Amino acid sequence: MLLEDVKGVGKASLQKLNKLGIFTADDLIGYLPKSYIDLTKPVSVYDAEDGQFLLLNLKIVKVTGIAKVKGMSFFKAYAECLTKPEGQRGLRDKNSALKIVITWFNQPYQRGNVKVGDEYYFFGKVRFDGSKAELANPQFERADARKNLVGIMPVYKTRGSIAQSTFRNMIKSALKSFTPGSVVSDDVVKRHNLQNLQEAYYLAHFPTSVSEGFSAQRRLAVEDTVNLIVSYRILQKNGANKRYFTYDLSPSVANEFVSSLPFELTFSQKKALSDIFSDLEGKDYMNRILMGDVGSGKTVVAFAAVYFAIKCGYQAALMAPTEILASQHFGTAKKLLEPLGIKIAYLSGSTPAAEKKAVLKGLVSGETDFVIGTHALIQKTVKFFNLGLVVIDEQHKFGVKQKAELAERAKTADVLTLSATPIPRAMALILYEDLKQSTIYKRSSQSAVKTALVPDEKLADMYAYLKKEAKDGNQSFVVCPRITDSEGMDLYSAENIFEDLENGPLAGVRLGLLHGKMSAAKKDEVMREFSEGKIDVLVSTTVVEVGIDVPNATNMVVLDSDRFGLATLHQLRGRVGRGDKAGYCFLHSKAPDENERLAVLKENDDGFRIAEIDFDMRGGGDFLGTRQCGDTFDSNYAIRIDTDVIKTAKRVAEDVYDSDFMLQNIDKLNIQKYAEMIKDVGRF
Repeated sequence: MLLEDVKGVGKASLQKLNKLGIFTADDLIGYLPKSYIDLTKPVSVYDAEDGQFLLLNLKIVKVTGIAKVKGMSFFKAYAECLTKPEGQRGLRDKNSALKIVITWFNQPYQRGNVKVGDEYYFFGKVRFDGSKAELANPQFERADARKNLVGIMPVYKTRGSIAQSTFRNMIKSALKSFTPGSVVSDDVVKRHNLQNLQEAYYLAHFPTSVSEGFSAQRRLAVEDTVNLIVSYRILQKNGANKRYFTYDLSPSVANEFVSSLPFELTFSQKKALSDIFSDLEGKDYMNRILMGDVGSGKTVVAFAAVYFAIKCGYQAALMAPTEILASQHFGTAKKLLEPLGIKIAYLSGSTPAAEKKAVLKGLVSGETDFVIGTHALIQKTVKFFNLGLVVIDEQHKFGVKQKAELAERAKTADVLTLSATPIPRAMALILYEDLKQSTIYKRSSQSAVKTALVPDEKLADMYAYLKKEAKDGNQSFVVCPRITDSEGMDLYSAENIFEDLENGPLAGVRLGLLHGKMSAAKKDEVMREFSEGKIDVLVSTTVVEVGIDVPNATNMVVLDSDRFGLATLHQLRGRVGRGDKAGYCFLHSKAPDENERLAVLKENDDGFRIAEIDFDMRGGGDFLGTRQCGDTFDSNYAIRIDTDVIKTAKRVAEDVYDSDFMLQNIDKLNIQKYAEMIKDVGRF
């Protein structure tokens, strides 16, 4: 069924649906509610929380006339709540004479529908202002003619582009002719006591209770995860590549590089290197993830493998997601590998034409042993003489198209992926049990970065501390969730904070600004100045999250830290305390209810433990999706993709994989969709 054939979908709404990522009728039905509101019974306004959507049973006591201000009309109604609070008192003191005010903006036609003395049901967001409870443009019905404000109301992420009622009607229409496809047979459904899939889709959108809606979404999450597991296995099976070249030297040749290091490798580094050499001696191309906490020494292990591959007569390439990180790797490689006779080149989008031409010539002739760069390395003009090993740093930071091109280029090479974002053990063992992974742990001598929570009212003290630190010769980061201010979003932005600090609490301090929309050359210039100590405080976005190494940076301030995942915050924290001075991380938040989650970082410095806790608190969706776009596996659901969902899906997938029913219905499995999700953990 085409999307335009769904009743209620016209030309204008079609464009709005497309902006939400909805292009087919199936996409529409798969766009699940983000929450449910129980309209089966009203609540007392005295039990309400600020910003809560709820159903109120009110009696109108006064209605004003229609007024106009600057071209906008409005009128107000005053009401009393007819629902008694829970127990003797609700969340608010019943004796506080709470005044209920309803305002209609630009809806003069509603004035005649509201009469003093009559009883109504109102649905909307309640906001508290002192002794007033306010509603603006709520939905409402007379109590004696109630027909719409009943039952369970699903709420969708429409970004305000489509009315909720319109969206619900579209879905109801699409469901009438919807038959879901599945690789799970009826026998398997019964064996695992699963809900009928068609019924689950309907009840996810139109449940008779909130728990029924969540239960239906859980069933759909199991189905989705089954598809993911089955797709992963199919892709792994199809993607296995027999190597056509071998490394003729003994892995001991890498000892020449290891012995040149000014420190000894840790036990976990040596074990990871042993895993890599075992892969390189195998019959298939290597496809291994090297996971390591912040500052654990992944790069050194990767360079040891690079040195070995080059000594065996092959070229190596390292690709990083940003020019800042690629440039940093280039500097490290020149320091560690160039003295051993390894010829190294650098290539990025900002490499001058003449220099780029020379780099390309060196790669195709074999004169260059090792090239480090950004996604510029996967351009069609880049050709190698004898590429043997590809190292990819933070692959999940690359876009879908870049991953696809990278996978194509690396089909006949060994691939080592570096990641400072650990996959939780529950996810790795249950879902990716056959994934080759090595883990590096921090050196025991590494001191933990001390972490503190900073409420809004303490920001002035925070800035005074940064000013003192600058005078003492210490450098700091101030990270914001956005580049610029956005209407309707109460979030700090890098550009505005930079301006405010420059003209306010940090006047006289050398400030720098860094964000993703700046040119590569400008970003490199700012980072170089910060690295050289010419900038005291660097205001930035999360562009500094991965790999930035400035030993003199001792303080990390994250504004609106509640907007970030724990893994990202741990990465940011890892940018400081990398030298001989102690590091401090300050997590600011305007949301007190987030303090419990943020406190995890105060109590834990182990990235793997933090990943486990993050998994338990928020589910596994972030580890299955494209996190940087906000388009994660969990984001499709109003529930968490927890261990129980994955375990159930794993058991079902065991019965599904390679079954006759799966093979007969494989066209119903959107393998490409799941391939994009799991490219972070494998090459297909």
